[in-house]
Amino acid sequence: EMIKRRVGSNHRYQVKVHGHPNGSTLSSLRRLPSVHDVAIANPVDGFTDFTISSSTHDGVLDGAVRVLQHQGVQIESIQSLEPSLEDAFLALTSGGQL
Repeated sequence: EMIKRRVGSNHRYQVKVHGHPNGSTLSSLRRLPSVHDVAIANPVDGFTDFTISSSTHDGVLDGAVRVLQHQGVQIESIQSLEPSLEDAFLALTSGGQL
């Protein structure tokens, strides 16, 4: 657990929305302060999951919700993702500092 917490300097959130967000929505999410990646998965059963990665959690969710609402995207769920042991292993073996 200690190693996972130390690797957890990157905050990740999984967002599930109805439909498939357009490129403008994704670009707006990527432009939010402290967001450094938005990874999107293929739609399944009318829903699309994507992960927002940020260097901080301060205001990221509020900003993401505002962007999605402004774009008319219906949010199904949002959850914070904890770093996995795999994340810790990759940080250790790829030269990441713990």
